[in-house]
Amino acid sequence: MRSKKLKAFLASLLTAAAALSVMPCTVYAVQPDTSAEYLIAADAADNTWVIDTDTPAEDLPRMVNNCFEEAAASYSGGRIEPVLYYSSGIVSGVNYYMICREYREDGTAVLKKAVIYDPNHVNSQRTAKARFSSVEDLDIDDFQYNSFYSLPDTRTVGGATLNRFDTCDLTGEVKFAFYSATQQLEKVKYQPLAYLGKKMTDSGTYYAIMCCTTGTTDIASDRFVDVVTVFRSNKDECSIKYACTVMGMRYEFPMMFENKSYISNPNIYKGQTAKVVFSANGGSGNYTCSVSYRKMKTGKWITKKAPAGAEYMLLKPAAAATYEVEISVSDGKKELTNYALIWVSEPLKNTSTVSGTTIRKGEALTVNCSASGGSGAVKYAVYYKKNGSDKWTAAQKFSKNKTVSIKPMAATNYTVCVKAKDEKNTVSKRYYNVSVTAS
Repeated sequence: MRSKKLKAFLASLLTAAAALSVMPCTVYAVQPDTSAEYLIAADAADNTWVIDTDTPAEDLPRMVNNCFEEAAASYSGGRIEPVLYYSSGIVSGVNYYMICREYREDGTAVLKKAVIYDPNHVNSQRTAKARFSSVEDLDIDDFQYNSFYSLPDTRTVGGATLNRFDTCDLTGEVKFAFYSATQQLEKVKYQPLAYLGKKMTDSGTYYAIMCCTTGTTDIASDRFVDVVTVFRSNKDECSIKYACTVMGMRYEFPMMFENKSYISNPNIYKGQTAKVVFSANGGSGNYTCSVSYRKMKTGKWITKKAPAGAEYMLLKPAAAATYEVEISVSDGKKELTNYALIWVSEPLKNTSTVSGTTIRKGEALTVNCSASGGSGAVKYAVYYKKNGSDKWTAAQKFSKNKTVSIKPMAATNYTVCVKAKDEKNTVSKRYYNVSVTAS
């Protein structure tokens, strides 16, 4: 029976394929959208959050744990365990609010926001079993695009309080990313409560951590709970991308003081200037900037202070060498320094030669390609044409080959052009007039 069905299925596929082969077909060439909006959307669409399953389940208080075990025993979904118990509320019994992870058959997990209802009053005799009154999906992406996202029992500001402020132990890559991103924060402290998961993208990895946040602003002392998303780039640069409040009120989000200054053109020729661009975020906002540079590991440091409000500074190193650069930005309380390099090369000079300026018809002209200075490896191209003509003939397109042979076919005057191109695509040309005689 199976064999007959398989043969019939294959026959139907062959019939469909034959029909498609004779149908007219139009092919459309679609150019990829390289706009920033598209790239961000594609980056997020191609990657999904992987919920953490390595961290042990939270160690709940005895009474809460008893209720959780009773509720889990009657739960119709997959295996479920607590990630963070954050609140409770007195109703006709007691509600316990927590974030859980539910396991799929393949061992992966999804996050749930759960409410366990215990019909028994606190410290009373237990006459009925606790149960889940609500289990809903919890999408980490909801914390990316909202400054406030209410969890159950947080309908009013301060309407729920976190039961405990136990710090969870972050490990490995999560620990590195979290503490690298938060160590420079001012007026705020993030205390990790639970690691939720990560999302890997082409540009780096995102980590979502629920934190108890404390901070002192000019308005008031705050205490609230955030889901903090930290990003670690492929260059190991770590920063906070999002902080979404899930409990309490945020009066102010203190920005991390960051020095984002850079050199816009680090590869230059001798005599040219390198542009140092000043950029900073956070802090007091009253920035002062300075630049120090010297030949790599040698020489005396030269320090220049930028005028107040300057957006950039031009540097003109004197010699063809590699220079180390320190770009410092201060907000009056703290100074941050970025490190960079400037590579200064001698200008590209074409020193190519030809074997002669007069040759006989049928003889070969040898072009010896050479150059000095420039940035990186140099390639050469050789072209020639009859004088008075606009049509050039390529004897050699850009190549590392340095010896080129030309054999003009007519007895007349020719122009030979030798091009030298370095890795910065700077081109230096040299021209020769060559006379070809009949005999």
